[in-house]
Amino acid sequence: MRWIIALTLATLCSLLANNFTLAQSQSTLKSYDIYANVPTNIEGIHTFAPPPAGFDPISASDEELAMYGFPPRPHKDTDPEAYRVWAKGASSARVRSTAPLKVTNRFNMPYQPGLSQSQSTNWSGFVNTKPKLTEWNDERSVAQVVSVFNVPTVHEPFGVCINSDYSASFWNGIDGFLGSGSNDVLQGGVEGDTTCVNGFNEPTYYAWIEWFPNPETPVFGANPGDTILVLTWDTNPTTGYVHIIDETTETYGTWQLTPPSGTTLTGNSAEWIVERPTINGSLTPLANYTEDFWAQSYGWDFYHQNNNLPANLYPGSKSDNNYLVTMTNNSGSQDISFPTAEGLTGIYFQVENCAYSGGC
Repeated sequence: MRWIIALTLATLCSLLANNFTLAQSQSTLKSYDIYANVPTNIEGIHTFAPPPAGFDPISASDEELAMYGFPPRPHKDTDPEAYRVWAKGASSARVRSTAPLKVTNRFNMPYQPGLSQSQSTNWSGFVNTKPKLTEWNDERSVAQVVSVFNVPTVHEPFGVCINSDYSASFWNGIDGFLGSGSNDVLQGGVEGDTTCVNGFNEPTYYAWIEWFPNPETPVFGANPGDTILVLTWDTNPTTGYVHIIDETTETYGTWQLTPPSGTTLTGNSAEWIVERPTINGSLTPLANYTEDFWAQSYGWDFYHQNNNLPANLYPGSKSDNNYLVTMTNNSGSQDISFPTAEGLTGIYFQVENCAYSGGC
């Protein structure tokens, strides 16, 4: 009898502890919505107050992290690898970006279909999907997506030198996959653009944020070879956040985004993508980035995040609802950007065919 009572009490304590953790997590997430009260020069984008001198995000409380826009901290014991990535990034965040934002005519679009489900004319990468989820909720929707990658050098395809834009965007995000029922993408990453002037490649690189159908917003400059950490998360259907750290230059920032009126997040896909963006309604030619390896790519839904469980969204997942997507040229006749899953959290990207040499 005693062991039954003890087991019942243990079960009850476990349930109470789980509920307490859930309540704490949800309360902490709502704190971000309160503290993101510093307006930027662009409507719908806010940021946070700067942390005080000497602020240490590693020892800070969850409330203090929310106060200054540092992303939610993974549990050190239950998900040590995610905690290690978070801690390394938080320790590198020393130079807060304060540059004015600007509106552009560039868009990183939802998935544009190719000839099959695993082909697209604008996306290349990995997508975790939740096909039965039709509206946002605080258990099953995607809560956070994480990426670590190096900025590759971009140039025009080998053998091509023309005065025309070639672009490649490297990002993670939530929503926007084919058939998901969502027409938005909450996202952030780095873009490399290049053109040929007087026989020389002239590239530019910058970090950016976006909640499509709003346009891309550059936030600070980047360099080829820099190590970039991107964390994208949401707290409700109309409030999302992007935190980007250039771990090489120690530049960082966190921005709260709200979508245009009538647009809401579903949270039914998480993605890690190389894209050729759209400018003035037309797909840009893909810049030749040669190859790129993403070492840590993972994410959580709200159930796993709120209960301090390990990340449950990975490129290495074998579920039938997940897709490796190859980018094709406009006609679908050639694959031009090809991803390969490397283990559980890695993705290897490479340029192929006309985007590599000769031009499409």
